[in-house]
Amino acid sequence: ESYLRKALSIDPHSLEAMHNLGVFYANAGKFKEALYISQKASLLYPQNKEIASNISKAKELLMQKKER
Repeated sequence: ESYLRKALSIDPHSLEAMHNLGVFYANAGKFKEALYISQKASLLYPQNKEIASNISKAKELLMQKKER
């Protein structure tokens, strides 16, 4: 996580770093954080289908977590 945050501090528009940080958060069960970073990436890259997919997945996982 710290390396990805460092990469974003160097290049705040890095799609790769934002994507990887979102995946990291989702895998760690931090779905709110995953959703936040994915939505931020979507603002910069609105046509990116992978980012849109990550947002959908994060929302779904967040809803499942709330239902438990």
